[in-house]
Amino acid sequence: MLLLESEAQGAQTAYSRQRAGGVDALETAVAELGQLYTHFTQLLAGQRDVVMRIDQDVFVAEANTRQAHSELLKYYTFVGSRRRGMLQVFVALLLVFFLMRLLL
Repeated sequence: MLLLESEAQGAQTAYSRQRAGGVDALETAVAELGQLYTHFTQLLAGQRDVVMRIDQDVFVAEANTRQAHSELLKYYTFVGSRRRGMLQVFVALLLVFFLMRLLL
């Protein structure tokens, strides 16, 4: 009888040790998961900052592109008006040249 109780107690002790080992492993896994989540949160915060900067840079680039388009249109208008003026002067000079040629 004593032997059976001793074996039962030994089995109970082994089972308790096995359970304690399982609990320790579970605690370790939970601690590692906590560290992983903390690291993941830090990475996400860093990515959020990067995305915000990219978004802001896109808005700045869009504004610069619109301003450059406006300036190019102004320059095109200026060059076009000068071209017409130069053409008018050239035609006027040709007319004067031909008229002088005909009259002289």
